[in-house]
Amino acid sequence: MDAQAQQGGILPAAAAALSVGSLLEITYRDGSTTEGVIADTQGATWVQCSDGATILLSSPWGPVDLSVIHAARTLKSAEQIAAERAARKFGEEAYRPPTTRDGHEETLYALAADMGDLARETRQGGFALAAFRRKTQLEAQFDRLADQIALAKTKRRYIRATATRRRAGEPMPRPAEIAGGPMEEALYSVPKPQDFDPDPATRNRRWPRPALDYNTRAEVQSSLDAALQKLAKKRVSPKKRKQMERIAATRKRQLERGEYFEAVSAASILPPRPTAAGAATAPAAPIQTTATATDGRPVQMELF
Repeated sequence: MDAQAQQGGILPAAAAALSVGSLLEITYRDGSTTEGVIADTQGATWVQCSDGATILLSSPWGPVDLSVIHAARTLKSAEQIAAERAARKFGEEAYRPPTTRDGHEETLYALAADMGDLARETRQGGFALAAFRRKTQLEAQFDRLADQIALAKTKRRYIRATATRRRAGEPMPRPAEIAGGPMEEALYSVPKPQDFDPDPATRNRRWPRPALDYNTRAEVQSSLDAALQKLAKKRVSPKKRKQMERIAATRKRQLERGEYFEAVSAASILPPRPTAAGAATAPAAPIQTTATATDGRPVQMELF
């Protein structure tokens, strides 16, 4: 940059001020001035001239010709601009940053419940801009915290959909009770306690699915009956028949193994909790248990 500055006649100190992301006041050789943010596009330096206007009304100038620049003064560094953008995006921190499994879980549910309260406030009595802005900031805080533990999108949706019920002390619903149909049900997934653990090794181990993440026995039986009815029809395409056979086989296996809400709830097996040192211990072998189905018969279950 210094060699290019000397060729163009601009002082090296002014050329050094042309750092990407900084807000500068540029003085040209004809005496005119402008303000803009330095950007690097396709290997060339551009100035996003705003002159006090918003970024949506700004206009790019470039590639920068150092020969027409007399001086450049830094008004804000790239770090200062990034900090201001982060302050606008996240706002005031609603809760202290968690460091434990339970802390991540409680904070995410609390943020989601606050977002629900602000959403209702926004809808009451017309559009409330302050509530809308704060809700957007809490959404950014929620996603930032969820990204730290790599929480799946389906589990984030479940937390946001059930946080208000949890705060009110109501029973937590199953995904099928939240969704409007079988297709929407796949958009929600009940998070396991280990999903909130800050240790990636603990999160990546195989753990039993929560009971709420299973369909009820009636729902499994209804799906099986529907598949069998479609298979009984004569005019069924080969592709559709294979699909229905696969669904029927899966539902039969679920009923035989007790892989439905009532049976898993009856098992009442809690996943291992962290030790005093903070590390969770996983079972070395599958857990064998016997659950009682709704019809009274015992069901052998194997949990990994």
